Amino acid sequence: MNALMENIKSLREMTGAGFLDCKKALEENNNDIELSVDFLRKKGLAKANKKASRAANEGAVGIFQNEALSMIMQINTETDFAAKNEVFLDFMEEIAQLALECNNDKMTIDEFSNMSLNDQLIIEKFKNIIAKIGENIILNKLIFIKNDLNSLISQYIHNSYRK
Repeated sequence: MNALMENIKSLREMTGAGFLDCKKALEENNNDIELSVDFLRKKGLAKANKKASRAANEGAVGIFQNEALSMIMQINTETDFAAKNEVFLDFMEEIAQLALECNNDKMTIDEFSNMSLNDQLIIEKFKNIIAKIGENIILNKLIFIKNDLNSLISQYIHNSYRK
């Protein structure tokens, strides 16, 4: 395999971008992977900003719990196809765990969106996932229930996206 193909493969693994986008990024950045990652990130953010006005009426609801809190999170997408995507479901799981770790049952969506996860704001993570999946994605609901000795929280999910 030649150097360009190896770089394309590496760049795709790092960013999740398509083959042609990776090839173009490498060509425009003299095969420098770090510059290409930045190039793709900026391109993805520009695409995400364009998609922000599109309706997101489908999505997924997740129920997450730790010892202190139970949480219901609704994230909307443009299509149910995107909501069933493993990349989307992994993203939802990742940010839900962060929300629970904050241990704040009064946290609003705006407060959560401006929090940092791995040196990146949650709102920026949403822009990145929008660029990766290609659809508008919106955190629609974030509901916390404080667990205590008198609480009995139970859940049922009909037609779960994950088996």
